[in-house]
Amino acid sequence: MHLPVNLWEQELLSLHTRLTPLFHHASPQQRSLAYLRGLLSDVERKNSWQLAEWLGEHSPDGIQYFLERARWDAEAARDILRDYVTDHLGDEQGILIIDETGFIKKGTHSAGVPCRWVTADTVYGQDRRLSLPSPE
Repeated sequence: MHLPVNLWEQELLSLHTRLTPLFHHASPQQRSLAYLRGLLSDVERKNSWQLAEWLGEHSPDGIQYFLERARWDAEAARDILRDYVTDHLGDEQGILIIDETGFIKKGTHSAGVPCRWVTADTVYGQDRRLSLPSPE
């Protein structure tokens, strides 16, 4: 489905309006919208430096602060996003299937390194929490 850019912007603002109460100050509210826009942009690599440059910032400090230190309820954000998706895509008989996304992982001590596959006969659930290496 091809939608005009202005409709995508309206939907982003609609979703962000639902998320705004999770942030107790204006700065993280504004940063969250900028971050979402960056994630949806055509920036090739969605790391802090690339997104900061795309946003016209001189360093990734603002994005990193938002991701690491800003206070907000991640479980509530997950629930809001789930409700938004079901409001727009929901059907009593519907299911959401997200196709494989993969990239080569290096090392054994990074978060999310274990390879995970979901096939027609296996299910592996993964919430927002990462697969973390066990402490040694």
